[in-house]
Amino acid sequence: TLKMLAPSNRRILAYLREFTGPDGQTEIIFCVANVSRSAQAAELEMSQYAGMVPVEMVGGSAFPPIGQLPYLLTLPPYGFYWFQLAPTNQMPSWHQEPVETMPDFQTLVLKRLDTLTAANRRTLEAESLPAYLPKRRWFAAKDVAIDSIRISYCVPFGDPNRPVLLSELCVESAGRSDLYQLPLGFLDESDFGTALPQQLALARVRRGPQVGLMTDAFALEQFSAAVIQGLRDELVLPCSDGEIRFVPMPQLDDLQLPEQPEVRFISAEQSNSSAIIDNKVMIKLLRRVAAGIHPELEMGGFLTARGFAHISGMLGQVSRINKQGEPVALMVIQHFLDSQGDAWVWTLNNLDRAVRDEIAGGVSMHENQFSALDELQAFNRLLGQRLGEMHMALAADTDDAAFAYEITSPANVEQWAQSISAQLEQALQRIDEHRSTLERRDAAAVGQLLQRRDQLL
Repeated sequence: TLKMLAPSNRRILAYLREFTGPDGQTEIIFCVANVSRSAQAAELEMSQYAGMVPVEMVGGSAFPPIGQLPYLLTLPPYGFYWFQLAPTNQMPSWHQEPVETMPDFQTLVLKRLDTLTAANRRTLEAESLPAYLPKRRWFAAKDVAIDSIRISYCVPFGDPNRPVLLSELCVESAGRSDLYQLPLGFLDESDFGTALPQQLALARVRRGPQVGLMTDAFALEQFSAAVIQGLRDELVLPCSDGEIRFVPMPQLDDLQLPEQPEVRFISAEQSNSSAIIDNKVMIKLLRRVAAGIHPELEMGGFLTARGFAHISGMLGQVSRINKQGEPVALMVIQHFLDSQGDAWVWTLNNLDRAVRDEIAGGVSMHENQFSALDELQAFNRLLGQRLGEMHMALAADTDDAAFAYEITSPANVEQWAQSISAQLEQALQRIDEHRSTLERRDAAAVGQLLQRRDQLL
């Protein structure tokens, strides 16, 4: 069937073609053409397909998903697109969901910006936070009811004129207790031009003539500056459960930053939140925290101290030492390395390009100096070299017991074999359980895999 779309720009021709096969599956092709000799923009009403992802059929690139607002496209002179509308599991890797905001705010009346009264705490714990936390991507207990939330501590931090509160939340849900880090800050009404702190706000605040919002302080630029200064000062802040320590690495002494550096946020909505300062430093705020040695801090600190140059070198850390003397990692501060993104996604993209080059009958060496497979081979060679260099750095003699040699015994080997076998058995069982949901070709491939169970084990 053919369905014409009617964009307000009459220089744009747009339509949908739908085909339903014998198996009941429907494919939708979305076509857009610019019939003008000048570049044009199109706004297309497609809200009935909200959540679907247009995948460009010539190059296989996924475009941003369709939403409730008109879908915006720009086309060059006489340009055209052919898209297949795909489910959300084909979302492009670079796509970020918009920040989910609070529908309404409770109002807190503050006497001072650097402390919370008992009434303020009760309002946050009972009303604001139960609605706020499930909207955050870093909150792990979205699918279960929250039994209670308690603000473990609130410690004033940073510029006394614009203080923030370092704080952790103890969340009880589904019979377990988890700690989450949520620093709190005040966004004055005069600073409402900044989008992210408003989107992450959790309450309205009034202090005398001042009005504004209480927000996630990590989204405020003064927070990042205060963290760097805290490291330089080797700051120690007492709290109700131990003390918060800012511990620099010697490499911090060589760091030079302007008086007002540019701060940008990679994402305040991932499992951890990261800020980039002057394109030189990354501050990673750990959201879900727990007592014990943090692997990234332990390994990163050791390799940095060894002078291993092929990682983002550590500049410092922020940890809370609880009353039992255990560390609770709060922040990782390290050099920022600009990159082309995730190596796994890069590898998949290059494999996809290699397949498309092969289908097209090869690629012109005039247009591309290296083929996709050549690039992958060079990358893998370098990756293996870096891995070997890292093992050499880890294998050097050390007084650190955590990195000392440990002789592998037959009992260790047997334990690992049992563990891997159990994981394999579980994976094969899950695959078998879902065979009926697969297409015929995939189900046949799964059948061949399951027949090799004994060989795999």
